[in-house]
Order: sequence, then structure tokens, then C-alpha cells
Amino acid sequence: TDENFAKKIKDLFVHKEEITLKDIHLLNVGRHFRLDKDTKLIIGRNEHENKRLEYTAQPGDYLFIPDNFPAPAGILCGETSDDKEAFICKALLKYSKHDSGAFFVKDIKTDNAKRIEAAERVDDRALEAMRI
Repeated sequence: TDENFAKKIKDLFVHKEEITLKDIHLLNVGRHFRLDKDTKLIIGRNEHENKRLEYTAQPGDYLFIPDNFPAPAGILCGETSDDKEAFICKALLKYSKHDSGAFFVKDIKTDNAKRIEAAERVDDRALEAMRI
């Protein structure tokens, strides 16, 4: 809706000093969550959006891709940590039909990837509190 799009635009201007074309392209893709002042998560809503996230990811981003099971992809814009990665994998599980699964986390800058197991879904309230 226009209200949700306006929230995403406001969040972008509040948290980014230099807005890029990538930032503009991602405004109408997926579900957006503000993890902290420097970090945003976008979760694809369908296969087309998952592909757009993969295509749009740039150095400085981290791409989360499910390991051989149907689940959304996600892109983390900002710095990562083990705790953030574990939280994101649980958040991605929330939008799948699975209670557990593994995700590849790819650092777009270095092209390195690691595999993370998620054994449970994120708490709905914790995730909704971060929704933009």
C-alpha cells in the first residue's frame, strides 16, 4: 500500500546518508525489517522477488539462500554478526512451511559463503516489532 511504501521511504532517508540506485530498486521488493540503525533485512515474498534480491545484492550485502528447500531468500544490508545471521535464518523460516532448515549466507563482497542451521522459527512479535 501507499502507507507501507511511505514508511519504507522515510526509513531510507532517516538511516542512509547516501542513497543509491540499489536502495531505490529495493523499496518495492519484499518485506522490510530494521534490525538496528545500521542494518536492514529484506525478505522475498515469492520466487521472482527472491531472484531480484540475488540480482540486486552488492558488495557490503549478505545474501541468505535456502539450502535445498522452499523458503524465501533474504538480503542483509549492513554489518552482520553470528547473532544477526541466526535471527535472520529463523525469520526466513517463519515465511516457509518448514520448522527447521539450513541457509547459505553469502558475503557479496568476498563471495565467501557459510551454511547455517536454523532449528526453529523466530518469535512473531520480535519480528513484527522490526517491520518497516
